[in-house]
Amino acid sequence: MPAQVYNEDLPAQSKFNSATFKIYRLNNCWSKVNELWRDADFHGLNWELDIIWAELWCDATKDHKEHMKKISKEITDATNRAKLINALRKKWFFLFDIEKDQGLGKSYYDPDSYSLV
Repeated sequence: MPAQVYNEDLPAQSKFNSATFKIYRLNNCWSKVNELWRDADFHGLNWELDIIWAELWCDATKDHKEHMKKISKEITDATNRAKLINALRKKWFFLFDIEKDQGLGKSYYDPDSYSLV
């Protein structure tokens, strides 16, 4: 059997769907985020949110990337605990939105499309 050679004219497609593994990794990160939030470990929380961003970054839009820069600056420039908490909450919710936009977040039951047949 001849060796497969990379051909840039053909679309690259993995034998395995990595989206499933990405969802598992994200789920583990979100579990840690919840623990860190409850423990008020804001440094750890920001770090874990950055890990989630790293998972989502490659499929993020240019607008998403620009908005994340603004949120990150807001976190860096926070002058008190309330501002830091507010900026971290923005980052958290924004990452949820990106995850949903990429089809990796929650999906809702649509009774019109459900079928056992």
